[in-house]
Amino acid sequence: MNRLGRMVAWAGIASVAFASVTPGEPNAATDQPAENAAPKMEFKREWCFRAPEQQYQLIERSLNKPAPKLSIANWVGEAQDLAKLKGQIVVIDFWATWCRPCIGAIPHTNEIAESYKDKGVKVFGVCNTRGSGTMQDVVRSTGMKYPTGADSGDQSATAYQVQWWPYYVVIDRKGDVRAAGIRSDTLDDALDALLAEQPAPAGEKGQKQASTDGANPAEKVDVAAGQSSPSAPTSPANATPPAKDTSKKDSPAPGKPRVYDLNKHKAAPDPSAPTAKPTETDKDAAPNP
Repeated sequence: MNRLGRMVAWAGIASVAFASVTPGEPNAATDQPAENAAPKMEFKREWCFRAPEQQYQLIERSLNKPAPKLSIANWVGEAQDLAKLKGQIVVIDFWATWCRPCIGAIPHTNEIAESYKDKGVKVFGVCNTRGSGTMQDVVRSTGMKYPTGADSGDQSATAYQVQWWPYYVVIDRKGDVRAAGIRSDTLDDALDALLAEQPAPAGEKGQKQASTDGANPAEKVDVAAGQSSPSAPTSPANATPPAKDTSKKDSPAPGKPRVYDLNKHKAAPDPSAPTAKPTETDKDAAPNP
C-alpha cells in the first residue's frame, strides 16, 4: 500500500472511532443515566427583590460556600447551632423589630416552618441588633412560631452580607449557603428546588426536629447567662411593633441599600436622600440600617 493509501485508511479508522461517541450524548461506559442524576438547584435572581447589579453579584459570590458562624446574644425559643443542624436544610430569617415588611412576612414564614419541617427543613430567625431589646415582645405580639435570636453587635448580619430586610438565607444539608436575599413569597420555590436535589433521607423525615420546636417560642425564653439584650433603638418609633407604628421610619445614611417593592419588583424611591419620605412601597422591604 502506497503512502496515500495508508493515509486514507487511517482517516477512515479515526472517523469511525470519533463517530462512536457523539458529543452531548451519554456514554453507557462512563456516564450515569440521566434519570439517576439529581437535579442541581440553581440560584435565581428572580427570587430576590429587583436590585442593582452589584448587589446581585455580592449575593452570588456568597453562594456555594460554608455558612458563616452566627453570633447570637440571646434566644427566644430553643437556641440553634448550625454545626448541629448539618443534615438538615436551614432557613435563616434575618428580620428586625422596626421593619414592617419583616413583621408582615412572619405569618407566611410560620407556615413554611410548619409545612416543611417533616422534609428536614429547619427555620429560625436572627433579629437585627437595633431594636432587639423589644424582640421578645414582638415575638409574642406577632405569634412567631419559630426560634429567633438577637444578633450580637450586627456580627451575623455582617457575616451574611445582609442587603435588605427581611433577608432569607437557605443553607443546604452539607452546610453551604445556596440562596440568599430571597423574598418571603419565593421561599417556597427555593426550598422546593433544593429539596429536589437533596430530599430528606428515607426514614429520617422530621426525626431531627426537637419536640419543643412546634411550641410558640414566646412561651419559652432562653437568655444566655451573663449576657443582656442589646439596647433599644434611640427612636421610639422603631422600638414598637410596626403593626402599631404610624410614625415615619428613619432614613438610612447615604449609600445604604435601596428599598425594594415585594409585589411589583420595582425599586421604590431612595430613602437615603435627606428629603426622602416613606412611600406606600416601603411596606414591601426595608433598607439595611
